[in-house]
Order: sequence, then structure tokens, then C-alpha cells
Amino acid sequence: MSDLFIDVFFKVLKIREPDYNLGVGSGSHGEMTGRTMIAFEQVVMKEKPDVILVYGDTDTTVAGALVGAKLKIPVAHVEAGIRQEPHNMPEEINRKVTDHVSDLLFAPSQLAVENLAREGVTKGVYYEFGFGHGLQGVDVIQPLDYLKLMRLVMHSAFVITDSGGLQKEAYFCAKRALVVMPDTGWRELVEVGWNVLVYPVNDTFNVLWESLSQRT
Repeated sequence: MSDLFIDVFFKVLKIREPDYNLGVGSGSHGEMTGRTMIAFEQVVMKEKPDVILVYGDTDTTVAGALVGAKLKIPVAHVEAGIRQEPHNMPEEINRKVTDHVSDLLFAPSQLAVENLAREGVTKGVYYEFGFGHGLQGVDVIQPLDYLKLMRLVMHSAFVITDSGGLQKEAYFCAKRALVVMPDTGWRELVEVGWNVLVYPVNDTFNVLWESLSQRT
């Protein structure tokens, strides 16, 4: 984990440092998943937790879920049921595998609940809520910690992003988003007309940019 991320999660948000650092580092999807499983399994066998809680759709998410499933420890998945095209993208594979080995599935929307049901997953499902491209005239700034980023979002006219997390953060800040992706896991925000998919960046993007800019 980089010093910037350490500052964000531990110093800026005043979160105590974890009891264990798996020291996985970076690598290919297979390397990350495998190394995480090996290191995390040792921690789990030592601590013997009652439940393993995993978040999102990363390689560490699916690694933690698989460790729990293989050791017969209940797995709880936060943000279960999110689905996105293409179906073979790494995050989508992680989501599906994690959902299908989890015992408790906390879905962030009714659509996510329906996605799970279509795959035959109905037991242990709970509905819970709350939980850049170069453009002319846009200033490029250094990476920000989480609180500074949210301050910018709150004072922005709207958000342009290809980040799934920032799409939802913008929504919580009552800011619309131009999503530079062919699809999004947060389809509900697109279906109600709050966010707009703009991929590839073309004349439609420019029209929406001007429209949102004039509304604020």
C-alpha cells in the first residue's frame, strides 16, 4: 500500500492501523488473489472469526470470500448483486464468485436483489442502503485524500468519472455525474436519469457538459 493510501485511510480518517498487514503488494489478478488467499488464510486460522466481511469487487474481496468458504466460515458480502457489462471484466468475475460463495449478501438496491434472484441466489439476501479524461479547460491537480476530494465534489457543478465509487459518492452529495464508461454497476442512477453514460467521449458528451454547466 502506498504512503498516499496509508495517509488517507489511517491518518486523514483517523482510523487505527490494522492488526495485520498481509503485505501482498501489486501484481497480476492471479498473483494478487493467490497471495492474498495464502496470507489471509493464516490470519483466519489463527483468529478463528465468526464471520468474514468483504466489500466490493476487488481481487482481495474474492480472495477473502474463497478463504471463508473453504474454511466453512460464514462470508458476508457488502455491495452484493451489482452487475455490469462486459460480464468477463475482472471486477464482474469477482462479484459473481463472491456472491455465490457468500452466506449473507447485503445488496445496495432493489435491482441488485433482482440480479441475485436471476442467478438463483435468494437466501441470506438483505437490501441495505447507505452504506479523468483530458478535457479542454480542465485543470489537472495532484491526487487528493478522501476528505479533500469530497469537499471538491460538494462544491462542484457536476462530476465526470469512470470510478464506480465516485459515482455513488457524487449521488450522496446531490451531484450528477457524466460516467465515462460503456456500462456501470450503479445502473439505477442511470435509469432514473440522474447520471448519464457517455462512452466514447464524443459530441454527446460535449452537449451534456454544456447542459449541466448551464444548470448550475
